[in-house]
Amino acid sequence: MSKSIEIFENTLLKLLVRSGTDSDRKTITLDTGELGYTTDAKRLFIGDGVTLGGKIVGNIYNGSRPDITSGAGTPMIGDIAFNSNTSSLYRLSSTNPTLLTNWELIGGVYTGANSTIKINSTNMISVCAISAFNISQDALGNSLTLNSGRVTLSSTIVVNQINTGTTFLALPSALQINTHTYKFPSSPLSGDTFLATDGSGNLRWSNINTFLSAASAKVTLGSGLTATVNGVPTSNFSLITSANVTINGLFIPTAHTTFTQAGSSVRSVGIASVVTQTFSDVSGIIGSTINGLPVEESLSRFDYARTAGPGVYGYLITTTTPFNPASVVIDINAKNAAYVYDAGPNNLFKTFSPVLVPFYNIRNSTQILVTFYVPKSNASGESLNPTITTGYNNINTRFSITIYG
Repeated sequence: MSKSIEIFENTLLKLLVRSGTDSDRKTITLDTGELGYTTDAKRLFIGDGVTLGGKIVGNIYNGSRPDITSGAGTPMIGDIAFNSNTSSLYRLSSTNPTLLTNWELIGGVYTGANSTIKINSTNMISVCAISAFNISQDALGNSLTLNSGRVTLSSTIVVNQINTGTTFLALPSALQINTHTYKFPSSPLSGDTFLATDGSGNLRWSNINTFLSAASAKVTLGSGLTATVNGVPTSNFSLITSANVTINGLFIPTAHTTFTQAGSSVRSVGIASVVTQTFSDVSGIIGSTINGLPVEESLSRFDYARTAGPGVYGYLITTTTPFNPASVVIDINAKNAAYVYDAGPNNLFKTFSPVLVPFYNIRNSTQILVTFYVPKSNASGESLNPTITTGYNNINTRFSITIYG
């Protein structure tokens, strides 16, 4: 006969499980299905025959407190605790609960930091109307700024191009150009008028015939201008409405240079270079005669080098700006230039002034050859047939050339 215990519905049993301290539990391996209770931590564990100390039957809520790393109880791995300071829920993930790094954040109570985000009672999150107070200046592009909670244009707008949405561009009543402010007239455009200013930036519509006062205005002509008023030449005249005013001959020099006999340049504008030419250079370019007078080598020099013996006979001038050879106008003037010639059997020397005549030859659109020759007769018609001799041209002798392109 086998031994057995019969339990009826009214039989009272007291079932005890293995118990001890939590440190004792950690030193034993519970059999599969065997229960163990820690008397100090008051936690129930069940064995699987393998895990030292068994596995906890259930985790608990470790309470709400400002510091979850300290407080009542002995938290186990998997227990949760609530940080009341940050409204955050944590789960213990490692064995040492005194280190905050062993607690992992698993949830919390959330509120919007400002009116941009709204969280309702059912934890639904929505985006509200965005205020400029919640927009960073870094989020704005060029020429935009924040002003009292509103996005507005900067005081200085940097753009490459302005495109209008309509046919016209509307301007304000005043416009600043650089440092000058101009105020536009409020009246509409009327007739054949133009915008005039009073000098203070106030613009107005003005008729074309009031541009100058005929009673007091004067027109002053610049260099190179020739004008006539009623046939009378003048350089400064009153603007009379009944008079016919004609301005002619506006010449703008392309280049100008002046040389002295001593070799110094008094003035040089628009000249790239000046190269002296020998007698053979000049005669090879212009031929054997100039205006019917034979070209002959002379001891007299128009020579700023002032070297001994036969001197310079020509100058090849190169300009920095090209000119039109077909329409170029050239002025050449010699000052304090003279020559001596043999008047016949009595060897009487005579001096005429001015006696050196300039001659030029246009080489191309940037070069002009300049030389000087003696005329065949003087102002009285006396035939000269001069024999040019050394001297009479000194440091005060000079010539200038102006080229009007």
